[in-house]
Order: sequence, then structure tokens, then C-alpha cells
Amino acid sequence: MPSSLPVIRFGTLAVSHLRPERLVHEVPLLFVHGAWCGKYQFENWIRFAAEQGWESYALDLRGHGESACEDFGNATIEDYAKDIETVVSEIGTSYVVGHSLGGLALQLAASRSSLIRKAVLLASAPPAGIVAHYGFTGRVMSYFVEFFSRKPTPLKRSDVFRFLYSDPVAAQEFDFNALESPRAVRDIGLWRIWVKRLPCPSLVVAGEEDHATPLRAQREIAKKYNSDYVQIPHIGHMLMLEKGWEKPIYEILRWLGEEEHDAINKGVRP
Repeated sequence: MPSSLPVIRFGTLAVSHLRPERLVHEVPLLFVHGAWCGKYQFENWIRFAAEQGWESYALDLRGHGESACEDFGNATIEDYAKDIETVVSEIGTSYVVGHSLGGLALQLAASRSSLIRKAVLLASAPPAGIVAHYGFTGRVMSYFVEFFSRKPTPLKRSDVFRFLYSDPVAAQEFDFNALESPRAVRDIGLWRIWVKRLPCPSLVVAGEEDHATPLRAQREIAKKYNSDYVQIPHIGHMLMLEKGWEKPIYEILRWLGEEEHDAINKGVRP
């Protein structure tokens, strides 16, 4: 689904970009979507952030939305992490927000990129070592044949409504034609991605009504990285699109702004 915001390109990667009329915060934001998703889902948050003086970018990972990929069916979480690193190498030091699958790719990228100043893990898929047994895992196994092929596959409409959204009206905003790399899904489902630590400060944001990534796993992710943790009531997995989407982005911006406030008080640049 195309973005209504201006789009710039870094090689094959398409990135939405919005710079506010009055720039208040020096470090820009980069939003990274999850499986079967795209940059278009962050437009509410990008516009909200611009009103607060934040410059923002949102990335279509390779094979998603407007970003090309010659062998999408073979794309991995490692590849998606490299996409994040490519963009931050272009835009410079950034605060990065990764959702679901994008949150796992962000963990990998942030573990090795000094350009990621802060990481926000939004309803994130867990790394290896954090076993999250929940309904969505069992349901995904019904895609067994597709996920062990090399053919990108869509998410069933019924699963979108059941697992991704607590608000069925908001679910209509989902791109039901979106595809995902079966290899990337296997990386998550088989807990293949190991991340030892995050060298940057991090925040874990969880939705209380999230049926795709359980609260227990979110708390374990926060414990692993010694992250700050915030739990948003009355909202599901797609925190950026559901009714009440203002609450999570407000909490994220408040947390990100604390470092800048502290840095200013200490007389150093954030």
C-alpha cells in the first residue's frame, strides 16, 4: 500500500519522510514495520510526532510495500536488520521504533550499530532464549506448507481479525494483499535469532489486548535488555492503528525526549 507522505529512496528501499515546519528535536525517528505490514501504518504517528517537532522516517523493508527484493521468499531477519542499518547510515544517528517482526530485526541491528541511539521495541517478536507459547504460534503452524516453501504468502483474513487487532474497525486499514517471506517467519517461529545485549537504552511497549505477542514475552524482553517497560491498556497488537493510537506514541515520545532533556541540562548534545 503506497504512502500518502513524501517518499525518498535509499537504493531499493522506500522510506516515508516528514520534516516538521519547526524542528525541535535534533535526533530523528525511524519507524520499522512488522510481518505482512508496511510503512503506511505509521502515518498517524509520524504526523503526531511532526506536531511535536520530530523529524520522522518510516521504512518499507525489502519486499514490502514500495521496496524491491529480487528473492523475497528467501529474505531473512538478518536481511531486514541490514535494511535498518542501511537507512540509519543514510540519515545518521537515530531513535528507532520496531514493531513485531521489525522489533526483532531492530534488536539485531541495535546490537551492532552505534548509530541507533535508542531502541523502542513495540509488541516485538522475542529473540532466541525467550520462548513464547501462545495461540498465534499454533495458528501459524497451519501455514506449515507455505512457510517451508520459498513462496511469499499472505496472512489469512480471519487471522488478521483474530490476532492482530482488538478493534475490528481498525482492522479494515490492513493491507490484506500483503505478503511475507516464509524464511523470515521461520526465523521467528524457530527462535533462530540470537541477540546477546543492546548497547543503547531501550523501551519495550506492550498492548494489554495483544493476542499475537504475549505480555509475558514482552516482560521477558524488557528483563533481558534491562529495558524500560510500558503497558498500554485497551489496545491490541497494531498499536499504531487502533482506537487510542495516540497513547502509545505519546509514551514513546515522552520517553525519547527524556534523554534530550537530561543532555541539555548537562550541557551536552543528545
